[in-house]
Amino acid sequence: MTIMELFAGALSYPDERMPQLRAELLGRTEEELPAAVDSLRRYLEATAGMSRASLCELYTRTFDLMAVCSPYAGIHLYGEDNYKRGGLMARLKEAFAAQHFDAGNELPDHLAVLLRYSAVAPADEAEELRDYLLRGPVETMVTILSKTQNPYAHLLTALQTELSVPNRMIVQDHSITEGV
Repeated sequence: MTIMELFAGALSYPDERMPQLRAELLGRTEEELPAAVDSLRRYLEATAGMSRASLCELYTRTFDLMAVCSPYAGIHLYGEDNYKRGGLMARLKEAFAAQHFDAGNELPDHLAVLLRYSAVAPADEAEELRDYLLRGPVETMVTILSKTQNPYAHLLTALQTELSVPNRMIVQDHSITEGV
């Protein structure tokens, strides 16, 4: 799994794979993204003693009940009832289909889906996802959650570090977001 896929797993609804995924994410972050290790460790320490049921409750409180921390990039970019979000989701579905990518049960603009897709997308689409659909919403979520004691603030801060890695080319073609 790529580091983006591991972050996607950590930002998905917790399941039985979570302990293994968390350990793998820490190991990969230590190898590939040392600047994010402290934030990730704070998240892991804050959630270490939590049962799966408690993690599920935390996830729900964080992402499902707090509309300002919705895990849907389109909501952060356009608002909840905006036709532009619908256009974005239609273009994402087309891009997913072209790559034979399955978004599962989530909407295509869910943060975890976008992270998983960025790991398999063509390079130009992956850059566009990072630059346009991931960085801004993650930054907003970090700002909001950093004012609380929510452990997801640390996980999102670690992801924000990954998204700000400068060794990726900026793409001028905006095929997914074009016309939005």
